[in-house]
Amino acid sequence: MKINLNVKLVDEIGNPLMHADGKPLTMKRALIISLNNIFEDEKDISGEAKFARGMLAMRIHKEEAPDFKIDECSEIKECVGKSFSPWVIAQIWPVLEGPEEQDHIKEVK
Repeated sequence: MKINLNVKLVDEIGNPLMHADGKPLTMKRALIISLNNIFEDEKDISGEAKFARGMLAMRIHKEEAPDFKIDECSEIKECVGKSFSPWVIAQIWPVLEGPEEQDHIKEVK
């Protein structure tokens, strides 16, 4: 599924969320950040799994609208779910689940 990741994430009143460096937090950046994290419950994560995440993060970085496979969406959702607040997760997960879920986001905005 192709997804435009250049969407700015917003706070509860519609202002762009900002990264620690002062730049807006886009969906693309949030996915890359989350894929690059190693989580408490992943102490024994393999080098192969780290490599796969790194390659996915690099693909996200390079492409405007990556075409994700179902298993990639699941991996991204898992990492985003461990990395961000419920507010951010609620903006990202529906996009990864498909167009019918994206309508939900438009209604919230």
